Amino acid sequence: MKTLLCLLLLSHAIMLTSCTKDPLTRPAKVHFLFGMTDYALQEDKSQSASKDDFRGPFVMNRGTLVISSIEFEGRREQGEDVFFTSNPGQAIVADLGDETMNTNVHFDIPQGIYHHMEIILHLGTDEHPALVLHGSLQRGPFEDIPVRFEYRFSERIRITGKGQNQQNVVLREDNPSTARIELDVESVFRLVHMGMIMSASTVQEGGQNIILIDNASNLPIFNMTANRITNAFTMVID
Repeated sequence: MKTLLCLLLLSHAIMLTSCTKDPLTRPAKVHFLFGMTDYALQEDKSQSASKDDFRGPFVMNRGTLVISSIEFEGRREQGEDVFFTSNPGQAIVADLGDETMNTNVHFDIPQGIYHHMEIILHLGTDEHPALVLHGSLQRGPFEDIPVRFEYRFSERIRITGKGQNQQNVVLREDNPSTARIELDVESVFRLVHMGMIMSASTVQEGGQNIILIDNASNLPIFNMTANRITNAFTMVID
């Protein structure tokens, strides 16, 4: 009888302990989306320009981001901190313009209040450049030239996550969250002025002139933009 009573008391103690710990280990579903803000450098006319002299606009409004792996770092007010790395079987290819991907990206992350949350994106593969942005430039009334920016280097980008209104991130088991990662294209091209774009060299692709900005073409523009990529991403979790 004593043995049975001890077993019952031990079982009850385990259940109480389990109930205490479970809320901090239960998973909350977090879906990831990748997008971008469109960028437009508006018309630029000097006072000396003739009435028919046209300048701009320069627009970047489409893009592709390629992710080979994702690291997660989360520090909670209560419970253990959370760290993990996801290595998908195939590269994640995100269309930043329409916010679609070749595969769904979501994680089960222990619920709780996170006072600090970061993800580290490993960008680029041997087959795919890390980031490609597309747009156009109107050099004249009837001259619309495609523009393509290519960043072909492997890159490791650290992004800090924030909740709505810059608050702590709150993850709940009964309320799936969305983490929206956004590339601020205006931040990338902030130092580039219209004169640089207007005088950019062109290359021929498929019988069409295009402005290619990469580490071999229009290098001054590339250097001014490529150096700003790592700080141009934001992440908001709702």
